[in-house]
Amino acid sequence: MVCQGTTPPPATHPHGTEAGNGSGDPDSARVETRADNSSMNNQADAGLVICDITARKQDTSTRFVTRGQLEETAALFPELEPAADPLKFWLELSPGAVRITKRSSIPSQQKRPASEHKTAITEWSNKSRANMVKRLCTLDYQPMLGNPERTPCLITLTYPGNWQAVAPDGQTAKRHLKAFRARYQREWGEPLRAVWKMEFQRRGAVHFHLFTSLPHVPGFATWLSETWTDIVDAHDPQERERHLAAGTGIDFNAGARGTDPKRIAVYFTKHNSPNRGSKEHQNQPPAEWIKAGKVGRFWGYWNLQPVTVEVEICQHAAIQAARTLRRWSRANSKPTRRRVARNNWRSGAVRLRWVSRRTTPRMGSTVGFLSVNNGAALGRTLAELVNVSGRD
Repeated sequence: MVCQGTTPPPATHPHGTEAGNGSGDPDSARVETRADNSSMNNQADAGLVICDITARKQDTSTRFVTRGQLEETAALFPELEPAADPLKFWLELSPGAVRITKRSSIPSQQKRPASEHKTAITEWSNKSRANMVKRLCTLDYQPMLGNPERTPCLITLTYPGNWQAVAPDGQTAKRHLKAFRARYQREWGEPLRAVWKMEFQRRGAVHFHLFTSLPHVPGFATWLSETWTDIVDAHDPQERERHLAAGTGIDFNAGARGTDPKRIAVYFTKHNSPNRGSKEHQNQPPAEWIKAGKVGRFWGYWNLQPVTVEVEICQHAAIQAARTLRRWSRANSKPTRRRVARNNWRSGAVRLRWVSRRTTPRMGSTVGFLSVNNGAALGRTLAELVNVSGRD
């Protein structure tokens, strides 16, 4: 996806004349346009030139919601008068999520029992998916993606064929990931801001995905492969050579699709892909790791902070907002095809047929969260709804 910049020859007319020579030929205008496009590509600095598929010269900071925009949206909601009801409803706005919660002003007398030790993480559950989506949608990606001089990308770090020897458990793999983060900061003089996810291949080998943004510097791909190969240290010379050649990857096309927090979260969870079917093995750790009891966390983020602005709303407004979010979720959900049984009441024969059904919408009750592309924009819609219903 990265190519060395070269100077193309001047655009010429199909009959040999240069474009823009005023010959009056009807095709000269189109040739001149192509020449202008070529000259625009030549205006880039010498060195690495990102291809037109993933080029993002425009300011990407406008695609992500800031704290100021969330605070302006929260100010649109009407102020509530003091009420005696101890149950309070809150609307939480984030860059990529809208959440409704309820809390009681009366302190609870029941204390949670202190656990003696934390439960070891050995599987990727539905709760893990929901927690990751909720957190990734609340992160502020401005420090990582707000600079137009940097290109977002997806880095993949894999392991060699003898992965059992170099990564016998999850704790060892996490040490490798921590060492890579430290070497990046030492080499490039800046902290690594990224979202990472741990997955597994069918053979059981672990690999990591890192969504980050890279500066336009020559030699980064070479440094990446050499550094990761040195950290993993495959011992076997042949495995080391193969790992050096194909142990890492940089995908700028996947990085260009991360235009908002929801898209980033959906990519990592793969809710809209067959992740619960043919690709579910990517979330199943090998038996050796489960037996050792050291799988560890499946995801995380570095040097990014969550941004959440909350505003108190009345119970009536909470019910209206939850109903609106539920309808919005159903209208924007992706239909799935499934086979259902149909019984012929005359003959009794059962026949299977394919039908399209929308997934169950979120916000089934008054409380819950919803991942959106722009939390501030949807929050302004909810504020308008609350204000109009309040006047009525």
